[in-house]
Amino acid sequence: MAEIAENPQGGGGKKGRSKKPSPRVDLTPMVDLAFLLITFFMLTTSLSKPKAMEIALPDTENIPVDPPPVDDDVVMTVLLAPKNVVLYYFGSPEKAAADPNGIKSTTFDKESGIRKVILDKKKAVAALPNGLGIDSKKNNKTMVLIKAVDSSVYGNMVDVLDEMHIADIKFYAILPISEPEKTLVDNSMKKVVQK
Repeated sequence: MAEIAENPQGGGGKKGRSKKPSPRVDLTPMVDLAFLLITFFMLTTSLSKPKAMEIALPDTENIPVDPPPVDDDVVMTVLLAPKNVVLYYFGSPEKAAADPNGIKSTTFDKESGIRKVILDKKKAVAALPNGLGIDSKKNNKTMVLIKAVDSSVYGNMVDVLDEMHIADIKFYAILPISEPEKTLVDNSMKKVVQK
């Protein structure tokens, strides 16, 4: 609403041009409108909700005494080591320990890191003869075992679980690391540091 300001000098005695009154805008209703709009948008907006990955945990009452056997051709073990190093091997830990090049290291790089290794293993399992790499529901039988040493970074575990989701791995498990595997990690980390 515009108001016209009165001439404070009163026009007494001086001849000449009369000064035009300057209009003044009252902004009080505009402040009220701004607060109403801010309140409206705060109440009607939807805040982003955190997304969590669902992990199916086994039933603790019906755990079998002996786990079912898994063919070494479909198993891949990912070891989360310190300093953001990811180690991996295929098959059993005994075979990896016997082969000097059995354990390899990689990173979380999207092009040449652990994702590429997992996808290559998935292709190799799918190509196994006599349909050994595909189950009755047409799922790839690639089994990834994830193990972390105590000094590994928690964020790496989250990154590996994301890679399982991206690569569409149906069978993976988070397991405690065994003593022989800790030795393998220590020996492999010495080689990684020397490079």
